[in-house]
Amino acid sequence: MRALIFLLNQQLKVILAKISRIPADPLPGTTGSSPKGRKTRPPEKQAALTLQEFERWLALEIGQRYHHSAHRGLHGSTHSSMWDALNSANVTSRLPATPEAEWQFLLQFLPIARRTIQANGLTLFHLRYWHPIFAAWRLERRTVMVRYHPEDLSRIFVRLSGKDFIEVRFADLRHPPISLWEQRSAVLHLRAQGHALISEAMVFRALEEQRRLVAQAQRSTRRAKRQGPDPDRRRSGKIAHPGTVVPEPPSVDQSAEAVDYSKPAPAYDAEQW
Repeated sequence: MRALIFLLNQQLKVILAKISRIPADPLPGTTGSSPKGRKTRPPEKQAALTLQEFERWLALEIGQRYHHSAHRGLHGSTHSSMWDALNSANVTSRLPATPEAEWQFLLQFLPIARRTIQANGLTLFHLRYWHPIFAAWRLERRTVMVRYHPEDLSRIFVRLSGKDFIEVRFADLRHPPISLWEQRSAVLHLRAQGHALISEAMVFRALEEQRRLVAQAQRSTRRAKRQGPDPDRRRSGKIAHPGTVVPEPPSVDQSAEAVDYSKPAPAYDAEQW
C-alpha cells in the first residue's frame, strides 16, 4: 500500500509539472506563464470560474485529456491503455473496491498536522474538535496525527501512534462546514480589525458576516442583470428622437375619470358551455 501511494505521488508530480506547461489561454482570468505583458491583461476582470468549477476542469484535463493522450515515454501508448494492460496482467495489485479501502486511500493524500489533546479537546486552525476517546488519549500525553480536508474542516481524522484513524467533528455541532480558505479569510479580517487573540466564536461570526455580504452581492447582481444597464430607459420602451416630444402616459386618476360608471357595462358575445 505504501509503495503504491509513493508511486502515485511521483506520478502526480510528473502530471502537475506537465499540466503547468499546458497553455491555459481558454480559461478566463489566467495570468499567463510569464510576467511579461501581464499588466495589459488584468485577470481579475476576466475571471469567471469558481474554485469548484476549476477543480472540475482540472479533473477533466487529467482524467480525459492527459490520460487518453499518446506519450513518448510509453512508446505512443496512453496512460489509460497501459493502466488497463498492467491491471489485467496482475490483478492482485488493484485496491479492493470497498468504501473502507477508498477512505483509507483518500487519507493518504490529505494534509497532515500534529497536535496534543487538551482538556477541551483538539484545536486546529482556531477550531475546536471533540471525541469521547480524547479523554483516554489525553492521559497518555502523546502527540496525535491529524489529517484534514482543506475544503471541509467540519471533520478531521485523528490517529494516535499504533492506532487507526477516527473521524472527529466540531465540538459544537451547530457550526456550519467551513473551508480552509474561508477560515483564513475570516482570520485575516479579524486581524485587520486589530484582534490579537482569535477565538472560534469570532471566526464563525466573521464567516457568517462574509457569507451574508456575498449572498447580498449575488442578489444585487441578479437584480441588476434583470433590470438591465438603464432601468429608466428600459421602462420607457422605444428611444425617442432628441427633437421629439414624448407625451406622458395618462395617470391612473385620469383613466378612472374617463369611465362613466352610471351607464351599464356593454355586453359581449360569450360562448356557452
